[in-house]
Amino acid sequence: MESKIQRRQTERLQIRVTPATKERLLAICTATGKSQAELIRQWADGRKVVSKSDAKVLAELRRQGGLIKSVLIDLRKRECLTDQLHDLLEDALHAIGQATEQIIQGEDHDFTPD
Repeated sequence: MESKIQRRQTERLQIRVTPATKERLLAICTATGKSQAELIRQWADGRKVVSKSDAKVLAELRRQGGLIKSVLIDLRKRECLTDQLHDLLEDALHAIGQATEQIIQGEDHDFTPD
């Protein structure tokens, strides 16, 4: 593992871009809540850049999925889970999982440059 000194950001880049590229970069920064420098570092490191709204939606979907899973487990323990209720809760968990994957995989949500 690198030491803190080795990871320190000491190098500086100066780049020229077209006005259109600058506008797009600023729009992405606004959408993601990241600085230009952080956005470029994430892109260079191959990390996916997620918008602030997508990050909030993903966090809420995961929270809701966790709550549904807790209810499902609790009802199983109490032995009061009907087949119909089990199927409904499983369907809800599956739908949340699909929605999460669509946000993560969706091109509309990917700010990574081509």
